[in-house]
Amino acid sequence: MRLAGRVAMVTGAASGIGEAVSHLFAREGASILACDWDRERLEKLRAALAGEGRAARCEALDVSKSAEVRRAVEAGLGAFGHIDILVNNAGISPKKPFLDYIFLEPNEIRETGEYDLEGLFVRLQYAVETIGAKRVLLDTLEALFSGFSNPAILRSEVRRLFRWLKEKGLTTVVTAEQGDGTLTRQGLEEYVSDCVILLDDRIQDQVSTRRMRIVKYRGSSHGADEYPFLIDEHGISVLPVTTLGLNHAISDERVSTGVADLDAMMEGKGYYRGSSVLVSGTAVCTIFSA
Repeated sequence: MRLAGRVAMVTGAASGIGEAVSHLFAREGASILACDWDRERLEKLRAALAGEGRAARCEALDVSKSAEVRRAVEAGLGAFGHIDILVNNAGISPKKPFLDYIFLEPNEIRETGEYDLEGLFVRLQYAVETIGAKRVLLDTLEALFSGFSNPAILRSEVRRLFRWLKEKGLTTVVTAEQGDGTLTRQGLEEYVSDCVILLDDRIQDQVSTRRMRIVKYRGSSHGADEYPFLIDEHGISVLPVTTLGLNHAISDERVSTGVADLDAMMEGKGYYRGSSVLVSGTAVCTIFSA
C-alpha cells in the first residue's frame, strides 16, 4: 500500500470526485479526514470506509468559513497527529476553491505514493495564522525533498514552495547543502531566492577558518569577496579584511627620545608620534614606539 501511514484531508468528500478519492486513498493505506457540508452523506462515507476496515474521521464544514476549516484541521491533527495530503476538492464556486494552502497547476504532476509538500503547506498556514508569524526557518531543504526521485517534480516542488512563501509575505531563511559543482544541491534555490549567502569552513596548515560570501542580494549593492567570521556566545562577528586599507591619518608631531644624540640623528626633533623606530647594532636591537 503506497500511502500507508499517511493522513489525507479531503474536502467535498461526501460525493463525486471527493468520495472516489477518499475510497482510493483508503485502499492505498491512508487514514481519511473527510470534510463536507452534507452530514448525512458524510456519515454514509464513514460507515462505508469503516466497513472496509479503513480509518476515517468526518467533519461537517462550510469551506467558505475559515473558522470551520480551522476547526476541521485541528480535529484531524488531534485524531491522527499529522496531515500529510490535502485534496482541495470543495470550493465556494465550481471554479474558485476556498482553501489556498497550495497553488496547483494542472501541468504539475505528482509521483503517486511518494512524498509531497501539501501537508507542510497546511501546517505552515495554520501555524502562521495561530501565532501571527512573520518569519519562517526551513532547515534544511534536503530534509523536505529527500523523498523525491524525479528531478523534474523535485524542481517543480522547490518553485512551488518559494512561490507560496512569497505570496504569504513571509521572510524566510532556508538552509541548503552545497551541490556537486553547483552552489546548491538542486541548482535552483539560488535563482528563486532574493538573497544568497555562502558559508564555508576551510582548514589550512591545521588552522580552521570560517568564511562567508554574499553571492546574491537582489536590489542592493554588496561586496562579492569572502570574509572570515567567528561564532561565539555573543553571536556572529564578521571581519571584512578586504576593505582594510592604510588610509588612516598620520601625525606630524615629533616626540623626543630623551637622548640628545639620538634626537640629532632624527633632524634634532625625535621620532613622529604614532610611528615605530627600529634601532639595531652589533650588541643591541631596540624598538621605540611613540
